Amino acid sequence: MSTLDRLTLIFEVFTLAKSGTISIKDYLDLLNGFKEETELCIWSSIADSLRDIGRICEEIGSFQQWKMFVASLMEQAAARLGKVKKENEDPNLTLMRNIFYSMMSKTGDKSYLEDSVAQIESNKPLDTDLKSIIISNYLSQTGEAGLKKIIALHGAATMTEEKNSIEKALGGSTKVDQVLEYILDSAVRNQDKSDALLSVAARGKTNRDAVLNLTFSKIDFFKSLFDGVQIGRYLKMLLSLFSTRADYQKIKSFFSQNPIKNAERSIRQGK
Repeated sequence: MSTLDRLTLIFEVFTLAKSGTISIKDYLDLLNGFKEETELCIWSSIADSLRDIGRICEEIGSFQQWKMFVASLMEQAAARLGKVKKENEDPNLTLMRNIFYSMMSKTGDKSYLEDSVAQIESNKPLDTDLKSIIISNYLSQTGEAGLKKIIALHGAATMTEEKNSIEKALGGSTKVDQVLEYILDSAVRNQDKSDALLSVAARGKTNRDAVLNLTFSKIDFFKSLFDGVQIGRYLKMLLSLFSTRADYQKIKSFFSQNPIKNAERSIRQGK
């Protein structure tokens, strides 16, 4: 089967699973046949679908089973590729490593988490492609002390790209309230706050609930902070992370009482 055919198969079967025509289990059974896959576009599509499924598994109390499935599916391919970029490596392999490093970290694989901590504590330059993932992992393992260290690195950074890379990793910290407070502070540029908040929300149920509640409690602040286009994009991306009927009702109720005229379409799309 060609690469295009395999990619189409994954897309179409996952679409059927999302619509309820077939079960998610049927889709996961299909993925079990891709453990020897070598194409970047295929692994990228698989990873995207597994992230969506992971959010649902968090809601229904089966996230541990999700972790076990992802580890079983990807560990062999990840091991073949390795954690370290090789000299003159094909860029597609570099991007594939990013997928495996990120997904295996989400499963709680100790080798990836420990590797991230070791890299940060070595004080050596980090692989640019893996920097955000490594910092996020480090934060997840080192509590408040780790957060203080990374905030110090953010404050010392002189290049916007470097600051943004750190901001995208802050969601890895277990100190969610402190992270949100820091993002809303002047240390993070106003134009970068939405991406930083969305990165926090994407880290899991606890984080996305915290970001949503923050947004609701400070909605007037957010309306003044973001222009019409930016707040629409921010709300669309944030609301798309929620999937339960209870979430839908909560979001619908809030915006029926607090309408944002220039973001109505984005809110509908996000819900």
